[in-house]
Amino acid sequence: MLLLACTDPDPVDSDSSAPGCEEVRTLKDGTTVQVLGEGASVVFLKGAFTAEQVPTDLNPDGYRLITVNLQTDRFGPESRRALASALRHAGGEPDAAGCAIPPGPVFIGALSNGGNLAVSTLADPALDLPEIAGLVTWETPIGPQLILIETDNPETGACSMDGTLVCAFDGSALAANAQDTWLDRDSDGIVDPNEPVLLGIGVGDQRMHSPQVAVQLGPNDWTLSAEASTVWFAWRDAGRRARDAAQRHPEMAVLVIGSTDDHVQTLPGSPHVYALAQEFTAAGNWVRLNPDADVTGFPTDNPGGGGSGELLDGAKSGVVLVNAGLTELILRVETNHWGPQL
Repeated sequence: MLLLACTDPDPVDSDSSAPGCEEVRTLKDGTTVQVLGEGASVVFLKGAFTAEQVPTDLNPDGYRLITVNLQTDRFGPESRRALASALRHAGGEPDAAGCAIPPGPVFIGALSNGGNLAVSTLADPALDLPEIAGLVTWETPIGPQLILIETDNPETGACSMDGTLVCAFDGSALAANAQDTWLDRDSDGIVDPNEPVLLGIGVGDQRMHSPQVAVQLGPNDWTLSAEASTVWFAWRDAGRRARDAAQRHPEMAVLVIGSTDDHVQTLPGSPHVYALAQEFTAAGNWVRLNPDADVTGFPTDNPGGGGSGELLDGAKSGVVLVNAGLTELILRVETNHWGPQL
């Protein structure tokens, strides 16, 4: 493990107790990060579209934990720039006060939708990033339909990769008004208790749904077009950007985590988990589906380096599993061990 050190040939503080090395730090571009613990540097991302991640309620688990305050652009370009700044600090770039972390391997741990931000940032050619040694994602939804939780209904069919994960959807009952978009199964123009409401995302005075829903709704006064949705999600979807991220970071190890009882999605077989693992595998990265049993305590025999295997049984804590995945990748990087099992 890398440890914080007091030795520094440059006039830069590299110990958290030194002047200017505060726990909460302001980076050169104004981004706020919090740095806790010692060891390999891990930038940890929460899910949803959580912008304010400092101060953190997480605790480092054998590594240096770095959390970052993002922007309120729902994981858009400003949030990618903030994450890139935090990654550079994790890789040794001094903060605004001159405090630097000793250079060493940098890892990312991402819960749920945080994985979409991580992958989109890694893929962005406009951003200056350090070498990333490893990425761990937990139950990251890919494809706008899953990101917006539109698939929890029997109108959703099989899913497959087509630029990103796309699920067949029977939108013949779709309806929209100023308040709601829903599946109006009895065609009465009223949202009934058994009729799913598709919440979407508010953009200005309109709602945005996935392109698959938008195209079946057609033009109306209340929802954005399929084209607008496609543009909005283009850089917020790991399914669309995984291969670009792999091209920029070909040596990055990837550990994708998924359970039979996803924390949000209800699609059988968790196709989003398998699809993300398969995208990185096809691009040539070292990939494992779920961490080794030696670090989770849960039975898993999935081979490292293939991105295939079984989901973990039942619902599991995302933080616990991401910590286990990080433990495995940090150990593999430190020992240069890339066999199927630890």
